[in-house]
Amino acid sequence: MRAEPNVARSAIVRADERLALLAGLLACTVGVVVLVGWAAGLELLRSFLPGALPMKANAALLLVLSGTALALRASQTIAERVETEAELAMLRALGVPLGQGYLLGRLALLAIGRSWRGWHPSAFFAGLAGLVGGLGILGYLYGANDLTSIGSVTQISFPTVLGLAILAGGLVAADPEHGLMRMLRDPSLAGQLTRRLVPTIVLVLPVAGWLKIGMVQAGILDERVAVAAMVCLDILVLVGVGIWIAAGVERLDHARVAARRERDRLLETSENLIAITDPAGRLTLVSPSWTRTLGYGPDELLGHMLAEFIHPDDLASDGAAFLAAVNHVGRVNGLVNRGRARDGTYRWLEWNGTRDPETGQLYASALDITEHRRADLALLQSEGWYRTLADSLPHLVWTCRADGPCDYLSPRWVAYTGVPESEQLGYRWLEQLHPDDRDRVIAEWAAVAARGESFDIEFRIRRADGVFRWFKTRAIPFRDNDGQLVKWFGSNTDIDDSKRGEQELRELNAELDGRVTQRTIALEAANRELEAFSYSVSHDLRAPLRSIDAFSQILLNEYAAPLDAEGRRILGIVLRNVKQMGALIDDLLAFARVTRKELDRRHVDMTSLARSVADELRAVEPDRAIVIDIGSLVDAPGDGALLRQVWANLLGNAVKFSRPVEAPRVEVRSDQLDGEYRYTVRDNGVG
Repeated sequence: MRAEPNVARSAIVRADERLALLAGLLACTVGVVVLVGWAAGLELLRSFLPGALPMKANAALLLVLSGTALALRASQTIAERVETEAELAMLRALGVPLGQGYLLGRLALLAIGRSWRGWHPSAFFAGLAGLVGGLGILGYLYGANDLTSIGSVTQISFPTVLGLAILAGGLVAADPEHGLMRMLRDPSLAGQLTRRLVPTIVLVLPVAGWLKIGMVQAGILDERVAVAAMVCLDILVLVGVGIWIAAGVERLDHARVAARRERDRLLETSENLIAITDPAGRLTLVSPSWTRTLGYGPDELLGHMLAEFIHPDDLASDGAAFLAAVNHVGRVNGLVNRGRARDGTYRWLEWNGTRDPETGQLYASALDITEHRRADLALLQSEGWYRTLADSLPHLVWTCRADGPCDYLSPRWVAYTGVPESEQLGYRWLEQLHPDDRDRVIAEWAAVAARGESFDIEFRIRRADGVFRWFKTRAIPFRDNDGQLVKWFGSNTDIDDSKRGEQELRELNAELDGRVTQRTIALEAANRELEAFSYSVSHDLRAPLRSIDAFSQILLNEYAAPLDAEGRRILGIVLRNVKQMGALIDDLLAFARVTRKELDRRHVDMTSLARSVADELRAVEPDRAIVIDIGSLVDAPGDGALLRQVWANLLGNAVKFSRPVEAPRVEVRSDQLDGEYRYTVRDNGVG
């Protein structure tokens, strides 16, 4: 769109406005000085030159008002119409004639920014005012009275022509888009010539003329010699300026050639379809990418309307936006349409374009987005397929954009919550969550959306009847071929029944733990009672054993002589049985402590252990002919002391119940099956 005039003007002519403001203040100062001279009766302040014609007071007032108007216009503090009408009303009230050249300045000031059939009156009137003021200054500089007079009656004072020249310069600066100031600002060759010629002509040539007149009047040079010298000086100055201009033109040409080369290189390497059209929309420049993308040669494009290569349907649908740029209404950004290739096919193009407000040319660039459009279409088709699938699933299915907001909720979700989909999209689906779960889910979802990792969380969702049920939610990110996150796909599974089962199991486990604790306490109490009983039994059993052992030792030590060999053998058996009984008591105590300490689990030689117990049993009944056949037994891990007690019980029972038999026999065997050890004790007794 077209930029606002004030914005464009402030961006383009800020420096020129300062010059116009300075000129207005200087003109106002000249008028004020003259008015002070009239008020104080100082002739020099009224004329600026000794013996010269003074400036009239009304002309000085007009200069002050004109300079003020120019300064106000440059600073843009008062509207143009207000300042102009106020000044003219004051002048009419004072009866000040709009003469002495200031009429040209006022007309120029009034005409700033206006045009008529391509002609700008402001520049014309400012030029005339500058010519009047400049001629007057040269008249006073050269002493040429004819240049300071209007006709044969009215003579213009020096402050008047000085103020008029200042006003003319300020008026030129106040209208930078037209006239001389436009040429001075132009970066083209014409602008360079203007910037170098105008200062030379305005400054050097008048000074050369003043020097020539001064030297002739002083008698230094003859009139003809002075003219020749001035001509030579002018020639030298103009030649120097010409060389200066030629050097600048050469640099400009080099810069243009380099710029054209850079432009051609840019056009050659750019993949965008770059084009320039004339104001009517005909192509005047195309980049080589047109040939690479659409297949046309430059001769088939140049001179043709750009609209000829756009799909007719697209011209009908977005023609207003496209033709807006072509017809100089504004600019185009991101306009998408189809461009016709040479083989008759169409490719999708995205256009950006702007026009030159001065030349009316359209500068356009198009990016081939055909593949992107195909990918987008494929994505839309895949999304449609996924949506159809999601609509048929019994789960609560949803999708969200890459940055987090949800854009789809399945019919099952809508039916479950009883809230329309349109009222839950974005982040409003969070309103269906249990208040106790909402903050946790929001924090987790925000973290997942920022990282792009998977979403796996459990929370409660309100059913249409107001009941909350537990759901397990899983979401996975969907990425394109470039690895960019495109969409989130998620589903919610009802786990309320399993959550209730887990709670019941936890409660049951807690109840069982309580029962185990109570039974453990009871068992520990029973163990303590058993331990106390074991110590009591041990004490009661050890007392007679100690007596038997002591008296047997006395018999063996003091009465051994009267005893025969059989008696001494019997005493030895008694002492060994006493020791065996002591060992049995120790084993009983150890067995009582089994529930209170860990087993001494080691590798046990079962064959040696069983034969040792059998020898002890034979020693108790040496006169009895009993056969205890112990084969090669399998070794096993276990507590040796406890296993000895087991063998003592098993073999003792076998010996005990085989007494009535004439030829008692006990057999001990073992085998190993499926990692288990099995030991068998058989006897031929009554057991």
